[in-house]
Amino acid sequence: MVIMLDWRLISALVAGPLLMAAVVLSPMAFVALLGLLVILGGVIEWVKLAGLGTGTRVVLLVVVVLAWALMLVASILDQQFLYPLFVLGVFWWCIMGWQIVTGGAHVVPVVPGLLMTLLPLLALWVLLAVCDRYFLYSFLLIVFFADVAAYAGGKVWGRSKLAPAISPGKTWEGFCCALTGGLSMALLLGWARGFPELGLLGLVGVLFSQIGDLTISLLKRRAHAKDSSGFIPGHGGLLDRLDSLAGAAPFVAGGLVLCGVLR
Repeated sequence: MVIMLDWRLISALVAGPLLMAAVVLSPMAFVALLGLLVILGGVIEWVKLAGLGTGTRVVLLVVVVLAWALMLVASILDQQFLYPLFVLGVFWWCIMGWQIVTGGAHVVPVVPGLLMTLLPLLALWVLLAVCDRYFLYSFLLIVFFADVAAYAGGKVWGRSKLAPAISPGKTWEGFCCALTGGLSMALLLGWARGFPELGLLGLVGVLFSQIGDLTISLLKRRAHAKDSSGFIPGHGGLLDRLDSLAGAAPFVAGGLVLCGVLR
């Protein structure tokens, strides 16, 4: 079966390399700012899906900008100020994962869910932009590659529904392809850096990236929306691409701390 180049794949082939080039080649300040802009786009889409009022939207955007500024300072002066945020992120995704697996997830808490989903991701982005750009590049590439593998595998072999009550299009076959693709990319990037532990971090990250994906699907289902927006042709909105990264972020951050990459 041949997969035709649709808008989803075309967008990935164009936007993906541009983002990676920006992360690799740009000055640290620009990479950190790029992370803020991307997350702000996700915040705007989230509050729109949740139907929050204008005042709440403005407050949340201001909170995220202030948090980003503090994260930047902490990344330069003392990274350990960010670690409690990663711990909270791990708890958040474990709780959501348990609810999804047991069928107990029906809604996503609006404001707490937004903050626990996007702030740990923003913290990891800023921290790696300042401390080690290679691992930021690797993190993005592993999760993106896993997403592409899940999409392609689901199209070709998808038969068994993964979570039909939340996201009818996702299949167990696509899930297995995501794990295989993400692990393969993680092992390759870990070998290139001389850091074999990246394989295990990539596997755990990709596993929870699928929880992130299903959580945002639950949010969209509540809002009766197929996509978070139409910002990216074939993909939907920024939040549709941030969901997997957000699910993986606190676990990858924790692994990098335990392995001594982050002090």
